[in-house]
Amino acid sequence: RKQIGRVAVRTRTAATSAPPTVVRFGDVGVAPAGCPMCPVVDDQAAALQKAQMAANEARIARLKAVVDANRRDLQAGVDNMRVLKAVMRNGIWEMKEDLRKEERDVSSRMVAMAARTGPPGPRGKPGVDGADGIG
Repeated sequence: RKQIGRVAVRTRTAATSAPPTVVRFGDVGVAPAGCPMCPVVDDQAAALQKAQMAANEARIARLKAVVDANRRDLQAGVDNMRVLKAVMRNGIWEMKEDLRKEERDVSSRMVAMAARTGPPGPRGKPGVDGADGIG
């Protein structure tokens, strides 16, 4: 074996990388004009959005008023139905009582008529009984 020369090898730790870039809300980086990643404040769009929000708030207020009016109308309808139910219940009870009274009157008249004798029937010939009366 022949030796050509000596080589010294030293090991080192790897070089550290750059720290990660952290972008926080509100940080503004330097970028060229017209960069698509740059936030651009559009005053007209912001004003339009504010106007739409105000219109939406007014619409929500109108809808809330309509919902409240519907709830009041619904509650008034429920109250009217309760009153109607009570009136109908009383009317039906009075009708039942009138029917019971009428039934008692008819029954008592029928008993009185059953106990009563009717008019006498025609007389028969001498020696033959007459016809029965109605009774």
